[in-house]
Parts: sequence; C-alpha cells; structure tokens
Amino acid sequence: VITATTFTGPFNCLGWPAISLPAGRSATGLPLAIQLVARPWEEPALLRAAHAAEGALR
Repeated sequence: VITATTFTGPFNCLGWPAISLPAGRSATGLPLAIQLVARPWEEPALLRAAHAAEGALR
C-alpha cells in the first residue's frame, strides 16, 4: 500500500478534498503555491475558499 501511494497526496488517501493554487514566485523565481483542504463532503466550501483566495493572490 505504501508503494502505491508514494506520489499521492495524503489528503487524497484520506478522502479529504484539497486544491492547490498558484501563489506567485519566490525571490529566486521558483513557483509558489498554497493548498487548501476541507472536511469530507465539503467541496462547495472548498471551492468558495479557493475562489476567494485566487482573487486575493492576483
């Protein structure tokens, strides 16, 4: 099981919805991101939060 989930995010394994959003670049030009996570079955709240965060990050 561990081998099969090596590259799977822990929240995906747990069934918690998660989304990653670009958050700009570091001082050296590397891409930055944030990850938002919600409780199981709370996808609508996660999408609302992601929409708000995306607007704030622009």
